[in-house]
Amino acid sequence: SQGKGLQVQTSNQQALLNELRQLLQIVEVPPSDLQILAQESPSTDRGVRSLESAAASLYKALQAGMDSANAEVAATIARMQEYRTQSNAFSKRISDYLDVTFRYQSDSTLAEFRKQSTKGALAPHQTMGEYLMGYTGLVLYVKEMDEARYQKLCSNYMSTISQLHQAEMKDLLMGFMTTLNATAGDAGSDVAFSATGYSTTRPSALQKSKTVIGRGLHGDRSAAKQERRGDSSGIKRASELYNQALTEIINQVVIEEDFINAFLHLTDTDSTFADYMELDSYFRRQAARHASKGMSQGMMQLVRSMMDLIFGFVELELKQWVEAAVERGPVAVVGIIGVTERIAREAADENTSMFFTSLFEKQLVKQRMILDAFTNDQIRAIVASKQTLTVKKRKGVTFFIKHFPVFVERVESQMEGFDDLPIRERVNNMYDSIVETIFNALQQLAKMDRADGQATEDKGQLNYHVIMIENMYHFVEDVSQLYCPPLVVSLQRAQNLYQENLTTYIRMLMRRSFARFMDFFDGVERLLKSTPANEVSLHQSYNRSALKKVLKEHGAKDMRKAVETMSRRVDKHFSDEDDPVASSAANAVLIGAVWKEVTKELAKDVLKAQGIVARSYAESGLGLEFSSADVEATCKKMKG
Repeated sequence: SQGKGLQVQTSNQQALLNELRQLLQIVEVPPSDLQILAQESPSTDRGVRSLESAAASLYKALQAGMDSANAEVAATIARMQEYRTQSNAFSKRISDYLDVTFRYQSDSTLAEFRKQSTKGALAPHQTMGEYLMGYTGLVLYVKEMDEARYQKLCSNYMSTISQLHQAEMKDLLMGFMTTLNATAGDAGSDVAFSATGYSTTRPSALQKSKTVIGRGLHGDRSAAKQERRGDSSGIKRASELYNQALTEIINQVVIEEDFINAFLHLTDTDSTFADYMELDSYFRRQAARHASKGMSQGMMQLVRSMMDLIFGFVELELKQWVEAAVERGPVAVVGIIGVTERIAREAADENTSMFFTSLFEKQLVKQRMILDAFTNDQIRAIVASKQTLTVKKRKGVTFFIKHFPVFVERVESQMEGFDDLPIRERVNNMYDSIVETIFNALQQLAKMDRADGQATEDKGQLNYHVIMIENMYHFVEDVSQLYCPPLVVSLQRAQNLYQENLTTYIRMLMRRSFARFMDFFDGVERLLKSTPANEVSLHQSYNRSALKKVLKEHGAKDMRKAVETMSRRVDKHFSDEDDPVASSAANAVLIGAVWKEVTKELAKDVLKAQGIVARSYAESGLGLEFSSADVEATCKKMKG
């Protein structure tokens, strides 16, 4: 048994010696490998493969030295500290080389981008990416063996690539602005409520368009198809170009984020140099064990701020582009907000990074502020314009009533495809605010005109109703043709104002010629509510003599003369005194509509009078010299 025990002891010693020999072989890096690490150029594929192989030798030695189970053996190896020094020197060498490579590749990529014939698109950095991916193994080595150097390497790449992206995106946005300038012209001047910049003969520059907006977050990279009808102003182009620019930028950001993860392995804690070089499982376990310890605070901060470090400039570049575009065509901000909201929603649905969420939120805050300022400018312009419209007693259809349909048409042309987004409600609220301001300004204008006519109070009151009738009529007629559902309530309000003022106007107009006639029969009508019809003539104010006097003053000839006078007054009220020929064509329909109501109201009063005479004065032998049919015929003759 003693011999057997010695045999086991000898066997154990032999196994230990074998393990020591293997360990010594592992931790003993061949001098030729150390020389390669110090001198081999990484500029060729052969050089990179040679460096990877030599680095694997040094990597295994250092991993074995970090194994706590080998601590005593490692401590006895005098060269272990030298290996660490060699590793740090190699990491610095690779980091410095890649820093130069980043700049060279970046400059070459930018030069190639600026030579390309395809404008309006950002090309993926395919050549640069493929070249840099050849160094991914060496990057993994630096990441594991020298974190401080790896952090510097990552920072250098982010700084360099940020400058490249910024230069490319600046060129892209400047190109789009050049296109916008070439097509927009003075498109912004005829959309705002500014009477000095408006021509009543100017045709609507923005017709209803069926333009398909954009490509979405990951759509086709071809330009959006356009189908236009008379859109030559270029305002719509701003939102289309913005959509194209934003889509290109988003795609480039997504590609870059994917590349960084593949090349720098910033967020990848599973991949190691041991895995990349397919080393023995011992080294893979060792590498995984060290990787599981996590990142330093500095690296964690770098990862968190990665996208802001590279693409932090995008927010300002987009903001400045939008401001410049809106300066050339203010209403374009509506379409731009729609594009941002739609792409933001798509990004949220696809659960993209927080970088995009923050970017879109900041853009929307600024863009909505621009829209609010634009709305307030329109309101101020409307309020200010009424001061310039009170020089004469009546100004016909005011500028803001004429311009509102043009304004709505231009805004709605920006809204195609965005009705299910928050911009719809904002635009609706803008309409409500502007319509409220228009109606208030118009009523104040009419009241001012009435106040100017206090010396002839009746005439001033009549002019008030003329202003309201003419403006509300044109508002209803023009806005109805836009078929814009958000304006339904405003249209109904305008219709009510039109009808209310028309009814009062007609009664006042009729009273100028038929005052005693109307007062007499209106009085009888009130009396009949409390008095039997056969007793009306017993009242002194409404006896046979009073009736006879009224009928004598309003014979058939008097009726025809009064109708002729009313006809001339309606023409005068609803025609432009400075240009009656032009206004007769423009307002012929309105005059016809007003006269139709005058005819109806006068015929109704005559019919009422005939009924009262028949019921309350049947035995008097008196009657009107004309009938309601005669009134209608006479009125028709005046404006047949």
